[in-house]
Amino acid sequence: MEYADYKNLLTGRYTEYPAAISVETLCLCNANCTFCAYRGVKRKGTKLPDELIRKIIDELRDFPGDIPFLFVPCRVNEPFLDRRLTGILEEVAQHLPNVKVNLFTNGSVWSKEDMAKVIDVGNTNLVNISFNYHTKKEYEVNMGLPYELVLDKVDTFHSLMRDRRFPFSVKVSRVGDGTEQDQAFYDFVDRRWPGFKSAVHPHFHWISSSGANGDSDVFACIQWFRINILADGQVAFCCIDDHGAHALGNIRTHSMLEIYNAPQNRARHQVLTSRKQVTPCCRCDCHQ
Repeated sequence: MEYADYKNLLTGRYTEYPAAISVETLCLCNANCTFCAYRGVKRKGTKLPDELIRKIIDELRDFPGDIPFLFVPCRVNEPFLDRRLTGILEEVAQHLPNVKVNLFTNGSVWSKEDMAKVIDVGNTNLVNISFNYHTKKEYEVNMGLPYELVLDKVDTFHSLMRDRRFPFSVKVSRVGDGTEQDQAFYDFVDRRWPGFKSAVHPHFHWISSSGANGDSDVFACIQWFRINILADGQVAFCCIDDHGAHALGNIRTHSMLEIYNAPQNRARHQVLTSRKQVTPCCRCDCHQ
């Protein structure tokens, strides 16, 4: 489906309810990725309180049961550093049958038990392992993680998946640079983990970056149909609002629907047709 067609589908189904909800339960990461905004965020170590996680799940229970939603338990963090994560996934599966989960991880800290729960919980839609560099030197320089340890973790997950039937997709991804290394990464993943998909995502600038002055697309953004909650309770403008500098509201004081349907926000997913009509979207070079 073309991006513009997908946006039109969202406009038809998600004018009053977001299509996806991402939640940064703990702003903590053990990697040091050169392309990530984590190193500069001021909320490092901030944990979203249990009562706010409960509030989010309770609000999702009031969403229409016949409309599917995505739940993404991460933002600018490594989600498996929060030991509450698998319990949250189980609770979402138990109480929200119309919700599917997308997981993004660097693959370095999850245990075999974590992996088994992700497989068995029954509501997983996608697991994206952000691996990025297929050679030891590049990996350790640019991600700051032990290469062999992560290889072993992904090998273990691949073995678990190979031995079971599973209804979701697993991608091993890279932030691309347009060089021949992108193809080399594809080849490496396809050779080592044939049960997984390889993916190369284009590089983009975070909103806080001085380089965020790209020529935005003429059509609307699917991020307008999502709620992105940071660990301090702020609802970020979109997936690349790393510091929450353009926050739409705060989950501590308002419900998700109050924020999503505030007049200035509602206009984006009901009326506006181009990123060029919106600040900061007019400077965006992200195409997600």
